[in-house]
Amino acid sequence: MAEVVGRDDELASILAFLDDGASSAILLEGEAGIGKTTLWRAGVEAARDRGHTVLSCNPSGSETHFSLSALRDLLDDDFDALADGLPEPQQRALRVALLRSEPEEAAPQPSAVAASFLNALRALAGRGPVLVAVDDVQWLDSPSAEVIEYAARRLRGDPIRLLLSARTEGVAKVKYTAAGIACPAQVDATASLTGKGIAGKASVKVAAGKTTTIAIPVKAKAGTTGPATFKIVLKTNGRTTTETCKVRVVVTK
Repeated sequence: MAEVVGRDDELASILAFLDDGASSAILLEGEAGIGKTTLWRAGVEAARDRGHTVLSCNPSGSETHFSLSALRDLLDDDFDALADGLPEPQQRALRVALLRSEPEEAAPQPSAVAASFLNALRALAGRGPVLVAVDDVQWLDSPSAEVIEYAARRLRGDPIRLLLSARTEGVAKVKYTAAGIACPAQVDATASLTGKGIAGKASVKVAAGKTTTIAIPVKAKAGTTGPATFKIVLKTNGRTTTETCKVRVVVTK
């Protein structure tokens, strides 16, 4: 296992969590840069050493608008091994959610995807302990977060554990429509917020004519509200375009 310096108590708690099975989840919470990801990785490695099946993902702020991207990261590597143990409707729901199949008619309902994910976890747990590991849960896309939350509430005695890390800084979300981009492909951008008691920035991707919900980590506590200046710098075809506007934000976890 990778060496973790100066975090003996936290590491011991993670190892006990993996070994005793008394808890179904553990959350590593704190400010950016204090070593949460190092501990998270050590926990993932320890789980693999113990023979757990590990489903992991590392979402980022630029991916929060990609629906079910985190779910695909969690299941892609193990889907073929578990698919045969699921009823056909649930296999189909997950295949569509993972972009492995086209929907026959309408896309599967979110409740169907959530129930299928839960049963996929249970199918894996029938072979041995399972660890669902998510680093920086504040960057989960909303559909994936809802699926994981649905499953977490229903883990009753199953050998399934959740290892999560989260920043304690708040997150402010701004809806932005890239109306001035000539190129239809996604382009890189830097978004920032500045206001009284609210400041932060994030690297994102946006596309012409599409509305993107941009999540920006800010140095403010959850529940903080107030006006701020939103600034986005777009890089397209070797050119840089800057847009600014006034917004009112609500900081969440």
